[in-house]
Amino acid sequence: MKKFLSTISLILTIVIVFSICPSVIAYDDKDMIEDTITTPFAYPQGVDGFIARLYDLVMGRTYDNDGLNYWKNQLNSGSMTASNIARFFFSCDEYYDKGYSLDQYLAVLYRVFFDREGDSEGLNYWKGKVLNDGMTRRWVLEGFIYSQEWANVCANYRVVCGTNVTPSVSVTRSAGVTNFVNSLYKDILGRTGDADGVTYWCDTLTYMRGSAKTCAQGFFYSPEFSSKFASLSDEQKVDIFYQVFLGRQGEADGRNYWISQLSGKSNSAKLDTLYNGFIDSKEFSDNCQNNGILVNLPSFNAVYNDRQTVTVAVETTGGTIYLTGYYDRDLAECIMDLTNAYRAEKGRSVLPVVSALNKSCTVRASEIAYSFSHTRPNGGKFNTAVSGSGSRAENIAGGYGDCTAKLFMDQWKNSTKHNDSILSTNRNGVGVAVFVLSDSDPYASKTNLRYFVVQQFK
Repeated sequence: MKKFLSTISLILTIVIVFSICPSVIAYDDKDMIEDTITTPFAYPQGVDGFIARLYDLVMGRTYDNDGLNYWKNQLNSGSMTASNIARFFFSCDEYYDKGYSLDQYLAVLYRVFFDREGDSEGLNYWKGKVLNDGMTRRWVLEGFIYSQEWANVCANYRVVCGTNVTPSVSVTRSAGVTNFVNSLYKDILGRTGDADGVTYWCDTLTYMRGSAKTCAQGFFYSPEFSSKFASLSDEQKVDIFYQVFLGRQGEADGRNYWISQLSGKSNSAKLDTLYNGFIDSKEFSDNCQNNGILVNLPSFNAVYNDRQTVTVAVETTGGTIYLTGYYDRDLAECIMDLTNAYRAEKGRSVLPVVSALNKSCTVRASEIAYSFSHTRPNGGKFNTAVSGSGSRAENIAGGYGDCTAKLFMDQWKNSTKHNDSILSTNRNGVGVAVFVLSDSDPYASKTNLRYFVVQQFK
C-alpha cells in the first residue's frame, strides 16, 4: 500500500442532493442519442461525397456549406489527410456533445471506417479492449483508421487515406493521370515510358501514395535526367520546366528571367533553382487539380483537435483567478464507459451521457483544481455550475502520476458512499470531465495534484 501511494495519489469525495421531486426526472430528448443512425441521402462521388458522409455518419446531420468548403480545401490542397479529418470529427466539441455510449461509438466507427454494421465478435473485441484492457476510445479509433477497410473507403472516394495501408479495391486510372505520367517521360527524359514504369507512377498517383510534386521530383532528380541536364543549354533547361510544369512555351520576359537566374551556377544549383521556382506555381497546381491529380502529399502524422492547453477563468469569492491545463476527454470517456459497465454488471440500467451534465462537470473540474470541495469557489452549490443541468449527485477525485480510468473507478467502488452514488437506482443520466492542471501552473503546488475528475448524475 505504501508503494502504491508513493506513485499514485488519489483523493475523492462525494455529495448527493436529495430532492422532493419524483424519483424519475424528465429531461429533453435532445440529451439522448438514438440507438440507430440512418443515412438520409446518397453521397456524391469524390471529395464532396467523402465530407458529406462524415457529417452524416459522425454528426448525424447534413453538412453546412462553410464546413464542406473548408474540409474540401484541406484535402484538395494537401493540407490534411482523410484520416486526420476523421480524427478532427471524432475530437471536436460537436461530436463530444452528442455523448455517444460505447456501443453507439463503436456502431459509428463500423459505419464510418468499415462501411458496414458491426459483427458481434468484432464489437465484443473492441469493447473488451476498453472495459477490460484499459484502452481508450482513441486507441480503438486508431485501430479502425489503420485498417484495409478504411483504405478502401478512401480509395473509392479518391482521397488521401494517410496510413500507407494498401487498399484491396481497384480504382480506375483517369486519363489525366496517364497523360501526366507520359508527359514526365516525354518532356523530362525525352523518351516513351516503359510499361512497368508507367504503371508504377500511375498507381502512385491513382492510389495517392504520392503527389504530382513527388512524382516530378522523382523524374527531375533521377540519374537518367542528371546526365541529360548537364548537356543542355540554359535555354533548353528553362524550356523543359515551362513545358513540364506549365504545359506551354515560356513568354519572352519570363523565359529571360529564368535564364538569367542560372548564370554562373553549377548544374545541380541550376536544377534546384528551376525546380524550386516552378514547383509551387499556381498554374501547375490548377492544371493538376483540373486533371484530378493530387498536388501536395500531406503529412501522415496523426493530428487531433483537442488536448490544447487552455486558460480557464474560475470565479471565486475573492475575484477571478486563472488556471492553465487541458481537458482529457479520453480519460473522461473511459470513466463513463466503466461506470455504465459497472452498473450493468450490478443489474442497474445503463445511463445516457447527458451533454448538460458534461458541461457542468467541465466547469467543476477546473474549479476543484482551485478548491477541492463540493462547494464552488464562488460559494455556490456544485449543481449551480450550469443552469438547468439537473445535477443531483457529484463524485470528485484528484490524482497525480499514471492516472487511469480504472484507478479512479476502483477507488470510488472501494468507498461505500461513492459506490452507492454510482449504483443508485435513482439515476437518469451521467456526465464526466477531467481537467489536467499544467505542471507550471502556480496552483499545481497547492495540492500536488494534476488530475481533477468530476462525475455528476441526474
